[in-house]
Amino acid sequence: MQTTFVALVALLGVCSAAVLQHQLIYRESQKIQMMRRGEWGAYVQHKAALRDANPAVYANVPQNVNDFGDFEYLGNITIGTPSQPFLVVLDTGSANLWVPGPSCELV
Repeated sequence: MQTTFVALVALLGVCSAAVLQHQLIYRESQKIQMMRRGEWGAYVQHKAALRDANPAVYANVPQNVNDFGDFEYLGNITIGTPSQPFLVVLDTGSANLWVPGPSCELV
């Protein structure tokens, strides 16, 4: 009896499954664009020089921040009330969602 019930619930779950689709936006990555222009090597050297010039800034970082300079697919999301749209890198490898604020500065 219990096996039949479990089988029916599983069958109901399979039959009612839906596919969630989200429109992706393709954008050629900044890395690819810089490589095409021949600027990638200088950019990497510049980033390394910044890191080496300010080692204290990178010494005690409680949360890792990944540089997605080679991302290509983005998705639109809305957060808050009233809704505010954001174009984000869809990262399926973590539960973190980084939303840039007005005080965010690019390095």
